[in-house]
Amino acid sequence: MMRTFTALMAIVALSSCLLSGCATSVATGSASKPNLPVPWRDDSFAYAPELVRLKQADLFVLPPDLQEKIVGSVQAGSPTSARLKQMMVVLFGKDLLIYPYASGHSTAVAQTWNNKRGDCISITMLAYAVAKEMNIDAQMQEVYTPTLFDRRNHIDFINGHVNLLVKNSTEFEITNKTLSAHDFVIDFEPEQKVFLEGTALSEAAIAARFYNNLGAEYLANNQTALAYAYFKQAVLTDPRFEKSYTNLAQLYKSRQLLADAENMLLYALSIAPKSETTLHSLMELMAEQKRTSEQQYYATLLQESQKNDPYYWLAMGIDQLKQQRYKDAIASLKQAKQMTHGFDEVHANLALAYWRDQQPEKAREELAILAELQPGSQRVSALNAKFQTPAKVTDAATAK
Repeated sequence: MMRTFTALMAIVALSSCLLSGCATSVATGSASKPNLPVPWRDDSFAYAPELVRLKQADLFVLPPDLQEKIVGSVQAGSPTSARLKQMMVVLFGKDLLIYPYASGHSTAVAQTWNNKRGDCISITMLAYAVAKEMNIDAQMQEVYTPTLFDRRNHIDFINGHVNLLVKNSTEFEITNKTLSAHDFVIDFEPEQKVFLEGTALSEAAIAARFYNNLGAEYLANNQTALAYAYFKQAVLTDPRFEKSYTNLAQLYKSRQLLADAENMLLYALSIAPKSETTLHSLMELMAEQKRTSEQQYYATLLQESQKNDPYYWLAMGIDQLKQQRYKDAIASLKQAKQMTHGFDEVHANLALAYWRDQQPEKAREELAILAELQPGSQRVSALNAKFQTPAKVTDAATAK
């Protein structure tokens, strides 16, 4: 069973973007296999390796003052419970104040610490580096969230999310509360905290996402040489991270390298056949070229991928809860419930959705299922206490 730690925050980390353009090709009505490898277009973007100033080895380096703070906070041979508590104190102070979130720029560990703020990939990397230094078993992870379009400088970014999963098999006390011996998630996102166990990310995988973020930032500022350099570095660091290819496709489109742009997208799709980012980009490319049958083909793939994915419906339901669209949230969460067994997050949020929709009996039914899955948990106690009072339609917090 996994617990949650909700006092800490940050937001979107993994960016990929959709640009407009035009091209011509013959419509086939089905996806073609990519003609790979797609050649690098270094000359088109004035590429030089030295444009990438941050190497992977530099991203997780702790600054000297943080290193000293860690050494001074934990004695040699300290038990896991003491190290877990001190990790939180080192990162967030004795009062565990919310770590300030700053969007728009991803930073390496040392700069994030010095700035005392960052976006979610930056703060997740910092928390991971501290945990690693303190010999705490922690795993950076990518988690599913609803597709979120963020328009900046006429570019549509699709944002994803990362956080930190702390492996824990011992009780420890923090802020006068005892946390039981279960794994827990530290999530920094201020609006859509996600406490499910996600896809584990290695240091190389998170570095690729970091480079991809910087490439997206440069792209938004029309600094195409730097955007290309960082997207390329992302590919070289983790060739399986499909969003880097999708973003390179946007740059290729901007230089009318249309065949290569399409091949990049097809290659990205071969890595991640259900990638919403890539499918959206292919749909857009087909629409711009009036390749209607192929556009419909990718639209169908996207719809099929979503409707068969319980994480899609769970994330959608949580998002609808935040928007106070309670009946829509119930429908989405019921869809997730039909596809899953033992998903405590589904039952917790469905209970909350029913309660806010003035259906207390159904809310309590879901709470009873949750209680069986999480006997004695703080979340069950909190929801049970909430359900003893009248529902507030304006209350917009998701189940925690």
